[in-house]
Amino acid sequence: MSPLKPSLVAVGQTVAAGSVLGGAPAPSKSKGLEEIDALGQSLIKQALPHHPGSQGDFPNSTPQKIPLNQIQKSQPPSASAVGGAGVTGASNGVPSSAMGMLTSASANLGAAPPSLLDLSPADRIGSPGKSPSSDPLSLSDVFVPLELVQPGSQLPLTLHDVNGVKVIVHFAKNQPQPHVSVMVVSTMSTNTSSVKKVLFQAAVPKTMRIKLQPPSATELPPHNPILPPAAITQVMLLANPSKDKVRMKYKVSYAIGDETHTDVGEVDCLIETSS
Repeated sequence: MSPLKPSLVAVGQTVAAGSVLGGAPAPSKSKGLEEIDALGQSLIKQALPHHPGSQGDFPNSTPQKIPLNQIQKSQPPSASAVGGAGVTGASNGVPSSAMGMLTSASANLGAAPPSLLDLSPADRIGSPGKSPSSDPLSLSDVFVPLELVQPGSQLPLTLHDVNGVKVIVHFAKNQPQPHVSVMVVSTMSTNTSSVKKVLFQAAVPKTMRIKLQPPSATELPPHNPILPPAAITQVMLLANPSKDKVRMKYKVSYAIGDETHTDVGEVDCLIETSS
């Protein structure tokens, strides 16, 4: 039995030596695995890029909202940027509707305001377009009702007195414009037959302009000696801005029965404009 003692002594020495060299109990197996796992995670984090939104970080709060202008600054400018604004498409995370609004706003900011010369006369503030009243010879906007005509001091002028038909020009003191005179053409009949298709026409030189308002009638009944003669009245306007001597040509036409009568005449320096 003596040969077994050295083996026991050797084993005892080995155990004792282990206890002396370690100076403490050997670490447990589970603690060693935790240290290896922590070291592996540390190496993985150092090798991979850091993403705050990844699952490995487990943020305690909700992700912070990034303003749209910061997203634009962080994105590289695209080839379709308008006015150098560097606006990118919806592939970079910006909605297409927002991109359309940004593109339209950039285009409007980059566009130069229209020049005053490019605007039409109607778009220019303070510069009204040309109106017919700007023409001194225009009488299109002038109308004088017959009941408002006031007789003037000048004697009437007889233009026609044939076949019992008389045409007289009465001068009024109305002055709708500084260079416009008002006259009334009266056509009366003492003929025992009716007078139809009564027409009075007038013409003046190019430096003047004349306007005949609609007549009160175009027919005159047969004359009755007991009653005053019937009359056709017609307001006539004369524009004479240069105050030239009036030279008017006229034409009177009417029908009595089956016969038509025409009279053409010319009046010089007899019709005076209001001063």
